[in-house]
Amino acid sequence: MSACRCCAPPAATRSCSTRPVPGTPLSEYTDRELRFRRLRDTDPAEAARLATLAQEAVDQRWHLYEEMATRGPERFPADARPGR
Repeated sequence: MSACRCCAPPAATRSCSTRPVPGTPLSEYTDRELRFRRLRDTDPAEAARLATLAQEAVDQRWHLYEEMATRGPERFPADARPGR
């Protein structure tokens, strides 16, 4: 049995949830946006650095959402306010 995406290295392509892994990298979106193209044209090195950081943030958030989707209901209290 192979490890699920939550437990496997980032290169894994399978997901432990039934939700599909995002198929569009962030760069496909940013390449269509003028504000990001302008940065890429004026400062390519900084644009590449920021694009890498942004994609890492997207991947990290996806991993968090994927992990949250596998949690049982006992991990989500009905009333999360302190003292209740």
